[in-house]
Amino acid sequence: MGFWSALFFAIALSLDGLGVGVAYGIQKLVLPVKARIMISVVSFSAITAALYCGKVIGRLLPGEYATTLGRLILLVIGLWFLFQAWVEKKEKSVTEQNLPLAELSLKSLGIVILVLRHPSAADFDRSGSINIREAVFLGMALAMDAVGAGVGASIGASWPWYTPLLVGLSKFTFLSTGLALGRICYKQQAPKQAHPGLSYLPGLILCLLAIGGF
Repeated sequence: MGFWSALFFAIALSLDGLGVGVAYGIQKLVLPVKARIMISVVSFSAITAALYCGKVIGRLLPGEYATTLGRLILLVIGLWFLFQAWVEKKEKSVTEQNLPLAELSLKSLGIVILVLRHPSAADFDRSGSINIREAVFLGMALAMDAVGAGVGASIGASWPWYTPLLVGLSKFTFLSTGLALGRICYKQQAPKQAHPGLSYLPGLILCLLAIGGF
């Protein structure tokens, strides 16, 4: 795989950091540089492990089957991301109408939505600032679904060694950018929600990578 495929892959797995950063900025919650670095390190570690696991699985399968399975898994993960975005949109619509919020039984989806919609949930001690321990939890929540994409992507293809590094850097960049945008929105009383289409972008990127052969 080339640089651009690795970059788009990293963006797809890190774009959720933008929403979290905006949410923290709007609520005036502090996300220190060291916490952002820790979240990025968790993402880096998770993707490294996922790519390695996928590579091991790929070696156990014939070449053509490994490629097909890898693309299929990545496509399924992309569709799952799209489904999550659709669920979040529906839940926001229900909440705006003051109707009961539907319970989610899927743990990974529930945790990620909880963090994205209620970022203060990661602030266990209610200090208004995310410490290292809380950053680890937040990083794990954000990396949970990305692990599946990493495994699928590496089953049928060999990714550049710097792919996990791109994921970590992208996560830090999106978190920092979102935090700055959130603070601007708070000061200027600008709209406090990103364009609804943005949440569908990660899933679309993964689907395109899968269909286009990475």
